[in-house]
Amino acid sequence: MNYDSSMQEMTYAGSARLTFIKKTYAHLAGAILAFVALETVLLRTITEQQIMSVFGGSSWSLLIVMLAFWGASYVATMLAQSDSAPAIQYLGLGLYVVAESLIFL
Repeated sequence: MNYDSSMQEMTYAGSARLTFIKKTYAHLAGAILAFVALETVLLRTITEQQIMSVFGGSSWSLLIVMLAFWGASYVATMLAQSDSAPAIQYLGLGLYVVAESLIFL
C-alpha cells in the first residue's frame, strides 16, 4: 500500500474544501454588508409615512408586496443557480439582496 499518495489526496481535498468554505463565507459576508448598506440608505431616505402608504394604501397592497418579493426571490434563485456565467449568478445574488432589503423595511 502506498500511504503517501492517499495522504496527498486527503490534503488536497482538505485544501480544496477550505478554499470553497472561504469563498462561500466571503460571498455571504459581502451580501450581508451590501444588505446592511442598502438598508441604511433606504431607512435614511424613506420616511415612515412613505413606508406606511405602501403597506396601508389598500387592502391588497401587502399581498402585492409579498407577491413581488416572491417573484423577485424566484427569479434571483433561478439566476443564482444557473450554469451560466458568474456575472449572471452575481446578478441573482444582488437581486435577492435588494428584494430582502425592501421587504425588511
